[in-house]
Amino acid sequence: MDTTIVKYFPTDLTRSVLLKDGMDKIKSKKGAFFKATYDGSGDLIKIEYIPSKRDKGVLDTVQTRTLFYTEWNDYKRELTNPISEWDSERLPHYKATFGRKGRLTYVERYNGLGEKLFTYRLRWNKDGTRSAYKVTFHKNMIITRLDSILFANPASEIRTNWIADFRSMKDGRPKSVSVYDEIGNKYYNYKFYYEDLQDSINQTEKITSRYFQRDSSYLGSHEIYIAKEKFLTQLDYYNIDGSLISRNAYWMDPILEDVIVTTANEDGEIIGRRIVPKANVLWRQYRLGGAYKDKEGERKEVIRERKVIQDRIVEEEEEKDVAIMNLDIYGSLPV
Repeated sequence: MDTTIVKYFPTDLTRSVLLKDGMDKIKSKKGAFFKATYDGSGDLIKIEYIPSKRDKGVLDTVQTRTLFYTEWNDYKRELTNPISEWDSERLPHYKATFGRKGRLTYVERYNGLGEKLFTYRLRWNKDGTRSAYKVTFHKNMIITRLDSILFANPASEIRTNWIADFRSMKDGRPKSVSVYDEIGNKYYNYKFYYEDLQDSINQTEKITSRYFQRDSSYLGSHEIYIAKEKFLTQLDYYNIDGSLISRNAYWMDPILEDVIVTTANEDGEIIGRRIVPKANVLWRQYRLGGAYKDKEGERKEVIRERKVIQDRIVEEEEEKDVAIMNLDIYGSLPV
């Protein structure tokens, strides 16, 4: 089914005015321009308007290609589970636009009603090996809609046209995120720190997420523990003074294959339990930097040395917290 819409607009400009002064192709990259195509006899075939690269939105030119997916991993820049354009009209999906050289340039998130929620705009280096990205929000929401684990409520407000600027490490993991309004006023930012924890049995990656107001005032932090490359095992939330607010422990039910989430307060008292689907705690976005062995003893990955960044804001008291809560920070989820 052809969904192309053709519209016509009047103008007083003639061809001689539009194409009065030509320019070099290199200079055309600096702003908007008209592109004229001629046949071998010198006759004009068509005229195209090419907007400036500074213009917001997806460039609608013959050099772009649009595809649709239901899964998007922004930290790995991966799109999976492709669907047709027809299916995209009734399913929540991601609309991906590929530009020159086949590089992914835009990823737009739509709900099942066809409403655009937010747009990822990717910027690649010359070789196409590394990229950074910004997310523009098209509705009021909270930033945890992007990632409910990495972000937290103390710094979460998002309004229409606000932008989240992601700075990444070499392997794609986020290093920091700053949130601005449409005219460039900064509201808050996040910083992320990564550390490998390993004993003779378990291997866990610890991610510390810290958040700050626009004036650099500290708002708090939380620690994320991920075991065996993908399983979320624990979340610890802290006040600005470093005191523990709450802890969520995630335990796999071996029979139901669901996950039991146990929440405890700062005194170690259990204040709630709930069951969530296994898929909700599969942390696909990150990968551990270490090595471990599976049940057959096969070595999975070589350990990469990673500098451990010390906490410069509050003194760490993990051992004390673990003793009070009586919880294993490495978790006990199976491989």
